[in-house]
Amino acid sequence: MGWREVIVSLNSLGVGDLESIHRRVRAARAEVVAHGHEELAARLDEALEALGQGRMAEFRRLVNQVVSRLGHLKD
Repeated sequence: MGWREVIVSLNSLGVGDLESIHRRVRAARAEVVAHGHEELAARLDEALEALGQGRMAEFRRLVNQVVSRLGHLKD
Protein backbone atom coordinates (compact mmCIF):
# COMPACT_ATOMS: atom_id res chain seq x y z
CA MET A 1 0.00 0.00 0.00
CA GLY A 2 1.41 3.39 -0.95
CA TRP A 3 1.17 6.55 1.14
CA ARG A 4 -1.68 7.84 -1.00
CA GLU A 5 -3.82 4.83 -0.04
CA VAL A 6 -2.92 5.24 3.65
CA ILE A 7 -3.84 8.94 3.49
CA VAL A 8 -7.16 8.21 1.77
CA SER A 9 -7.97 5.57 4.37
CA LEU A 10 -7.14 7.89 7.28
CA ASN A 11 -9.02 10.81 5.74
CA SER A 12 -12.21 8.74 5.43
CA LEU A 13 -12.30 7.59 9.06
CA GLY A 14 -15.55 9.41 9.79
CA VAL A 15 -17.41 6.71 7.90
CA GLY A 16 -18.19 3.32 9.45
CA ASP A 17 -18.64 1.70 12.80
CA LEU A 18 -16.12 1.97 15.60
CA GLU A 19 -14.54 -1.43 14.94
CA SER A 20 -14.12 -0.56 11.27
CA ILE A 21 -12.37 2.69 12.23
CA HIS A 22 -10.08 0.81 14.64
CA ARG A 23 -9.26 -1.74 11.93
CA ARG A 24 -8.37 0.95 9.40
CA VAL A 25 -6.19 2.87 11.86
CA ARG A 26 -4.40 -0.36 12.84
CA ALA A 27 -3.83 -1.16 9.15
CA ALA A 28 -2.38 2.32 8.58
CA ARG A 29 -0.23 1.88 11.70
CA ALA A 30 1.12 -1.43 10.39
CA GLU A 31 2.01 0.25 7.11
CA VAL A 32 3.94 3.10 8.73
CA VAL A 33 5.76 0.67 11.04
CA ALA A 34 6.70 -1.48 8.03
CA HIS A 35 8.35 1.60 6.53
CA GLY A 36 10.21 2.47 9.73
CA HIS A 37 8.12 5.46 10.85
CA GLU A 38 7.75 4.60 14.54
CA GLU A 39 6.88 8.18 15.52
CA LEU A 40 3.87 8.16 13.21
CA ALA A 41 2.84 4.77 14.58
CA ALA A 42 2.98 6.21 18.10
CA ARG A 43 0.70 9.07 17.01
CA LEU A 44 -1.78 6.54 15.65
CA ASP A 45 -1.61 4.66 18.96
CA GLU A 46 -2.42 7.92 20.74
CA ALA A 47 -5.28 8.51 18.30
CA LEU A 48 -6.77 5.08 19.05
CA GLU A 49 -6.51 5.77 22.76
CA ALA A 50 -8.28 9.11 22.31
CA LEU A 51 -10.97 7.42 20.24
CA GLY A 52 -11.50 4.80 22.93
CA GLN A 53 -11.94 7.55 25.50
CA GLY A 54 -14.37 9.49 23.32
CA ARG A 55 -12.00 12.42 22.79
CA MET A 56 -12.98 12.89 19.17
CA ALA A 57 -11.30 16.26 18.63
CA GLU A 58 -8.00 14.81 19.91
CA PHE A 59 -8.47 11.71 17.75
CA ARG A 60 -9.02 13.80 14.61
CA ARG A 61 -6.11 16.13 15.46
CA LEU A 62 -3.68 13.21 15.82
CA VAL A 63 -4.88 11.51 12.63
CA ASN A 64 -4.58 14.80 10.75
CA GLN A 65 -0.99 15.17 11.99
CA VAL A 66 -0.14 11.73 10.62
CA VAL A 67 -1.85 12.46 7.31
CA SER A 68 0.06 15.71 7.01
CA ARG A 69 3.41 14.00 7.64
CA LEU A 70 2.58 11.18 5.21
CA GLY A 71 1.82 13.77 2.54
CA HIS A 72 5.48 14.81 2.67
CA LEU A 73 6.87 11.28 2.27
CA LYS A 74 7.62 9.60 -1.03
CA ASP A 75 6.08 6.19 -1.85
